[in-house]
Amino acid sequence: MAVFKEYSSGYEKDGYYVHISIPGADHPIPLQTPDEIAEFYQSTGYSAGDQIPDQLVWALYELDLHWTGNGGISHSDASKPEGESAPELAPEDVERIQEYVDSYTGEYAEDLEQLASRLEVNTEPETDSDFDLQELLKRTPPVDFSTVSEEFTSESKRRIQKWLPPGVMDEQDRKACDEHLDAEGFGQSPHDHLVKLLTTPDYESILDFHATHPWTVSSVTIREDSVMDSTDDPTQPILTAKYDTEQLSIEDVLFFQVQDLRLYQTSVDFELEVITSSTETVAVAISEGEIADFTAAPGNGNPGRFDSDAISRFAAEHTDASTKSVTHSLAILFTHLLPEMLEYCTVIPDYEMASIDPDTEYYELTL
Repeated sequence: MAVFKEYSSGYEKDGYYVHISIPGADHPIPLQTPDEIAEFYQSTGYSAGDQIPDQLVWALYELDLHWTGNGGISHSDASKPEGESAPELAPEDVERIQEYVDSYTGEYAEDLEQLASRLEVNTEPETDSDFDLQELLKRTPPVDFSTVSEEFTSESKRRIQKWLPPGVMDEQDRKACDEHLDAEGFGQSPHDHLVKLLTTPDYESILDFHATHPWTVSSVTIREDSVMDSTDDPTQPILTAKYDTEQLSIEDVLFFQVQDLRLYQTSVDFELEVITSSTETVAVAISEGEIADFTAAPGNGNPGRFDSDAISRFAAEHTDASTKSVTHSLAILFTHLLPEMLEYCTVIPDYEMASIDPDTEYYELTL
């Protein structure tokens, strides 16, 4: 189910947003939430941290009362599962929503009346409608290592089992996903995960490396591309570790992953990717302890390097065309990652950040 969340104090945004999972995606996406819709959730019984029925969230999305990214409403086919029916809620939930809509006279009154007219009471017993994708993804199915011919050390077995990614499920859970999400082939079996793992070069050494890091690995996946496309063979499977975001120094992080590329045909040693709750993405390439390259993707836009042309294009399309303000926004996000980079790697000696004007908070990057 979706989760109603509040931006943390000190974050560049305030207010509320909704996290919701998309079938086949590696992580939930954030849906921006106007203040009056946040008030609607609160007035109908939901508080920050509570789960909200996905159907209710998507119904509001269809009414343009949620949106993705920071560039306005975006009805992307990839942003919502197909085949969502009218929201079916418990009778007491429908009653609370109807009471709120009847008393509401604000900007979204007509839209919320449309929502109320579509609500249907769920008459099924709770146990029959208790499918929870988030809970299902937290389960860890047992791995039968005898299904492949490879010999595994006991430590490798323990790590592989502990670091199974959320998309690895047993047959029963995969069938449940197919039925409830109106999709086919969601997730993969533990055997399929093992087979992919064995196609990566020297996977045990990479597992050893991530195991000795002071942060906690939450899962390990096998990708067919690098974060910044820096490998000579883009089809070479790459072992990618996802870390516990609660240990990061920056807040409101949805997703943080690290790729160890030292065993691949590339001049880059490590690549890191961070996605924040405002859907900003920063990817960093590090070679011999120094930043070799980095890209940024503000909102849901296309990645652009930190050069004047890319910044100017982004400024013209998504902001008031102030190149300085865009540079500032992206540079600040980038510098927030420095503690993570310094912790993970050795040192970044050739990096400086200085204010371009003592009377402002705008900065420039020097590598």
